[in-house]
Amino acid sequence: MALADLPGLAGAKRLVQRLSRSADVTAVLLYGTAGAGQLEVAHALAAAWMCAAPTEDGPCGTCSGCGAVSRDVHVDLLWVRPAGAGNQIRIHQITEVDDPPEVVTPIQRFIGTPPLMAPHKVVILADVHRLNDRAANALLKTLEEPHPYVRFILTTSEIGEVMPTIRSRCLGVACELPGDEEARAVYGDAAPLYQLAPHAAARLQRQDEAFAKLNRLVDGLASEPVGAALRMAEELRAISGELDGDSAEREGLVATLELFAMLVSRRYPERPDWSRRILKAHRQVLGNVSSRTALDALFCRMLVER
Repeated sequence: MALADLPGLAGAKRLVQRLSRSADVTAVLLYGTAGAGQLEVAHALAAAWMCAAPTEDGPCGTCSGCGAVSRDVHVDLLWVRPAGAGNQIRIHQITEVDDPPEVVTPIQRFIGTPPLMAPHKVVILADVHRLNDRAANALLKTLEEPHPYVRFILTTSEIGEVMPTIRSRCLGVACELPGDEEARAVYGDAAPLYQLAPHAAARLQRQDEAFAKLNRLVDGLASEPVGAALRMAEELRAISGELDGDSAEREGLVATLELFAMLVSRRYPERPDWSRRILKAHRQVLGNVSSRTALDALFCRMLVER
């Protein structure tokens, strides 16, 4: 899902456009409600800083650099995410330590050499509020002594938990939710789902095979027999497992239900009741109802009610 296609995020979109042509900002902190688009903006900004031919609107979206960023495989892009017990970002992810608990490329090693292909090296730190104390202090030192060719993008859903001195070293940018009218104009009856967790489902659209399977599932709602309901529910659960290998199972399913609702709303505009059914299942999963129970009931009712 392209950044321009997402509702809301007006300020963040302007930032990407401005920074794609500017060298005066080296660190950005994207903050907002969980799932409010921070990762989508981070991808777009990274692409803008690494694009071979940025336009007035930001990254061109067609060069090899933009493609590599969208797949998280660019040689000059480093992702740092919370991991391990406690789901934290630890010191060995920031700087070299003796006997690290896992094999990773620490930030300070990554930025120690100039970029190989892009104009800049870019480091994206997701959920930066999960830095432990040692890692936060090491990151602060890194931000205070930036290399001219390095850019940092930090994201958080808990701005109040980010070290104040780290916040002061970054340009803070709010990722704001769209208003009700804008969300409904884009997503119709799926807008309530969108507003519950706005952009989490966008990750699935970077998984081409899983996205194709989900589209086929949506198409099957018009033709599959009622007896296929349980199989279709199982297929949706399997698709959710392809969303993001390190996501929690429930998080992946919630995000997949959001995208499923949006696709159903667009494919079957004459069936707003289906979007409401999906919304109910979404709330049940968020409320810790068994996913098997919620999805089996969802598909049975949708196919019976055709």
